[in-house]
Amino acid sequence: MVEKLAKAPIHEAIIDIQCQLSQEVPVDNLKFNDLESRETIYLLKTESNIDDATVLVQSTMANSYLGYKYTDSDAGIIGQFRKNGVTTSKIRPYNSWGTFLPQAVANWNRYKGVTGADINSVARVAVRYINRLLAPCDNDYLIIQNYLKNAPARPPEINRSLENFLCQMVLPVPEIGSKVILTSTTEDIVAEEDSKFLPIILDIDVFHLVRENKLESEEKMWSIIEGMRAVKNEMFFNVMTEKALELCR
Repeated sequence: MVEKLAKAPIHEAIIDIQCQLSQEVPVDNLKFNDLESRETIYLLKTESNIDDATVLVQSTMANSYLGYKYTDSDAGIIGQFRKNGVTTSKIRPYNSWGTFLPQAVANWNRYKGVTGADINSVARVAVRYINRLLAPCDNDYLIIQNYLKNAPARPPEINRSLENFLCQMVLPVPEIGSKVILTSTTEDIVAEEDSKFLPIILDIDVFHLVRENKLESEEKMWSIIEGMRAVKNEMFFNVMTEKALELCR
């Protein structure tokens, strides 16, 4: 059983379903008057022409409408409805998977209703959790390895403190035909009251490409998404050290 953390460092949770539709979806189909805080999502296209002497002779830029983003500030839920899919996000504070998943299911059902999408349209599904842990630091110095097991080690011959780092790994998840991109890094030190903290970012992105592993049904899709969440938990608890987890309890 996965430990439930009282102060889970989840900054944003995301369930993303990308589609390849057989017909172009009118962007107005994605305009819902019953949802709050609508913003337009643009697709930015650029094109450059280079002559034989590799000199830029012309560059053009154009925007096209891709869809709409809706933000429910009270619930902390963001829904992005695009011509090529639907994304549901929960920003902090995060409650539970049990309350987040139904939002994604509802958005998928709404998307299907206005686009004609079905399980055969789905090209990629993903579960992504961006964690932001504030680690206390004294004298602007902190040993990253005390918080992340996958943090890079500084060679002892380099007698300098580690100011920042970026580590990314791509790992197969054959049991559900997926992959996970595990990214860890840090942000600039922040001050809160009389203390200083180093924000440590652990970004866990589990995704399933349908062209490699066909989806048989919607039940299968949601089952894979549930499996992705389990992989996310596995990565989190095996990358965070006990010292880091204590900050989350």
